[in-house]
Amino acid sequence: MQTALSSESQPKVVNRWLVIFGTALVQLGVGTFYAWSIFNTPILKMFHQLVLDPATGKPAAVQPHLGSISLIFSIGALALSLSTIFVGSLVKKFGVRKVTISAGILFGISVFIASRVSSDINYGYTICQQVLC
Repeated sequence: MQTALSSESQPKVVNRWLVIFGTALVQLGVGTFYAWSIFNTPILKMFHQLVLDPATGKPAAVQPHLGSISLIFSIGALALSLSTIFVGSLVKKFGVRKVTISAGILFGISVFIASRVSSDINYGYTICQQVLC
């Protein structure tokens, strides 16, 4: 007689430390999204929109174009929250591991492509990247 919790019915896990390591990597990735504010000054510099304080030569406390840069984060946060609805059904269909790996690969490719574009298109592409990933 076989019990409901027999070792035959449970899937084998190769190494549980890999699961912990993978989870930590995913959390680091999500954390970088919420650390968006550290990218504000470099993005303003890249588009030559950074206002310097005339007295010190350092970035001014008030940046008039910061709202347009912050819009990228707002769109990304909205897309992140709305995507959980869609991703839930994908996880049910394909499993957590496949969805997480696919999302990581897609995000990595999109970041690589965005790093290679060097014009005002980059600003628009970054918005698209945040919405799609």
